[in-house]
Amino acid sequence: MVSVVYLDTSALVKRYVAEPGSEWVQELLDYSETPSAFTSHLTVVEATCAFARRRREQFLSSEEHARVLVAFDHDVVYRYNILDVTPGVIDAA
Repeated sequence: MVSVVYLDTSALVKRYVAEPGSEWVQELLDYSETPSAFTSHLTVVEATCAFARRRREQFLSSEEHARVLVAFDHDVVYRYNILDVTPGVIDAA
């Protein structure tokens, strides 16, 4: 099974908001030997904006939005390895 994953914004949002592909992302991250999950500082900002958009569009209630933000903030600190987006990283990508 995969032991290291990089999650872009579209994948990361699927962990917190039910949409096509959410089950796959959930299973990937809930694998018993938790993978090392990487994402970037930019993804953190973009995901927070995506959650706010879903709240504005009433896809999420105020309570759901608040729960998503708490879970996401916790995972950013304790679950994900956050990468800096530097010119070197961009060139390598």
